[in-house]
Amino acid sequence: MRLAAILIAAAWGGVASAAPPPPPVHPPGLATSLEGYDLRGLYASYFLWLNRSREGAIRAAIPFQLTWNERTYWSTVARSHIDDYDFGTVRADVLDRYCKGKRFRGEQATDCLYRYRFAFVPLFPLSEERAAKIAGSFRPAKIVAALKRSGIAAKSLYPWDPKVVAVFGEVTEPDDFYRGEMEVHDVSSARCEGLEKAVALLDTVPVNLNASARRNGPGDIMPPHGAMTRIEVNGADPSGGEVWLKGATALQPLMKPIWEAVEACSPSSFLKASSAG
Repeated sequence: MRLAAILIAAAWGGVASAAPPPPPVHPPGLATSLEGYDLRGLYASYFLWLNRSREGAIRAAIPFQLTWNERTYWSTVARSHIDDYDFGTVRADVLDRYCKGKRFRGEQATDCLYRYRFAFVPLFPLSEERAAKIAGSFRPAKIVAALKRSGIAAKSLYPWDPKVVAVFGEVTEPDDFYRGEMEVHDVSSARCEGLEKAVALLDTVPVNLNASARRNGPGDIMPPHGAMTRIEVNGADPSGGEVWLKGATALQPLMKPIWEAVEACSPSSFLKASSAG
């Protein structure tokens, strides 16, 4: 499981490298061509497109909510996402602050709680289960019909052409494809004392914010066929204005205590089971 190792290494801020993934296996029973169109190339392109299209479903699984737990949204403290070199965004995290009071009326925040959510798709792109599900969603007749409507002839077909890839969305809706298998974790500081303590440390952890560390520091460039966690932390400039700090390795010291607290308070998950195994 190539991506299993990558996810475990990168889930809480790591950077992982890997060998290129093997090409998808052409499904048994699927013809190699239809009306002159190369189904081998089309399926390989479709396989990669669908694996890379999970981001929308992942982000939809942790939507913005104005109210929660008898409190009103006050601010986003931090957010992050894991990007895979070959398969795109594979996980998204967000840490929000909810308080009693009406911010738009200028009221002070009181009795605040922190809410940490993260979502990912447990089935890895190269697993047999995922391959079978993708193969089951591949509709060659509909794809060929859509290609013809788009004026893409069989003799000029290049499966990786953006115009060809755009056709796949007419046949399969990625958000629907992934919605049923999403794993979502929702951790509240009301039930996780460690989360509140970890957030309180944000102002005490030293962070290297020089230009090289923020933009191109060691580990801030994704290695080929690897994965990395991209981080954004909400802060304030000397004048008190809001500013977002963005990076990877430079911001890991800020987030590590929070990640550790969330992991300790999260229920058993596919990711933990894979790590233990």
